Amino acid sequence: ITRSGEMSGSVTVYFSWGGSAVDGTDYTESGYSVVFADQQTTQTVTPTLLDDDGYGEPDEDLSLNLEADNHYVVGSPSSADVTIIEDDDSGGSSLMLNLPPRESGAQPASIAPAQVRPFLQAAAREWEAAGVDPAFVQSRLAAATVKITDLPGSLLGETTDDEIWLDDNAAGYGWFVDDRRKDGGAFAVADGPTERLALPGSPAYGHADLLTAVTHEVGHLLGLPDLPPGIEPQDIMALAIGLSTRRFPAPGEGPQGDSPRARPDENSSDAAFADLTGVDWAAGTPTHGTGSEPPAGAAAALGTWPDIGYLDEPAAGLAGVVGAKHSWGFEADR
Repeated sequence: ITRSGEMSGSVTVYFSWGGSAVDGTDYTESGYSVVFADQQTTQTVTPTLLDDDGYGEPDEDLSLNLEADNHYVVGSPSSADVTIIEDDDSGGSSLMLNLPPRESGAQPASIAPAQVRPFLQAAAREWEAAGVDPAFVQSRLAAATVKITDLPGSLLGETTDDEIWLDDNAAGYGWFVDDRRKDGGAFAVADGPTERLALPGSPAYGHADLLTAVTHEVGHLLGLPDLPPGIEPQDIMALAIGLSTRRFPAPGEGPQGDSPRARPDENSSDAAFADLTGVDWAAGTPTHGTGSEPPAGAAAALGTWPDIGYLDEPAAGLAGVVGAKHSWGFEADR
């Protein structure tokens, strides 16, 4: 900030902050005024930029705007603009809802880490069925960390390196939580070879599909990029998705995907998946409710679960810690 004209005496100059950057998330304000001493011509205002802990987001702008006061006249230019450049490589690896976030009304319950675990293996089955080497899929899952938090805007998921971030409540619309391919008919309408839609009256209607989101993000773990809008919009790796929608990988999609395997039956039981997962789910009583571990007899075959949990402290740039864990359930006819 530069002072000109009458230089005698001290004067306090006031300013405000603006732009798309968020105080406390992207930067820390350095006050709202500066004091020019007698004959002083310049003052420097320096906000502190905050590290977003590896979470990829777009570049954002920050502005400082001089405020009028009876003790001085605001000259031109009256504002200064800077761009906060995102320097973390997100790999273009996000899944966004094609609607604005739902911020009014009662918010749906948050998903819990225990709910995500079976979806990782369900997503693995989908990619294996599409022809990706099962050993490669499982090695990428073993290295993965999954975190649940309040992602900004309409983001449903984001993957950076070996970290998967999932929004806690699907941008305010709630997650549809069932890891079967069609959930007994919840997605009744085929809208192409890799997409199905839920109709009004379905428990999936009006919600974002957790299986699709996890399968999309696992695709990033396997090295697949997002597909920009307008390019194969029904593909599992498409950047945007609507509510009431479930997608699957296409046969042959993905690395080492030149020999597609048979897809799981649309409403298969756990036992029917044994040949795809290497796990004999029938060895014990399948648990579809509050359990956070695989069924009896399955743990040794699955190996170590990926590290899934809440953020004990939210990373800079990610708002809040999700609340208490919630129980969950599936229909009894699985």
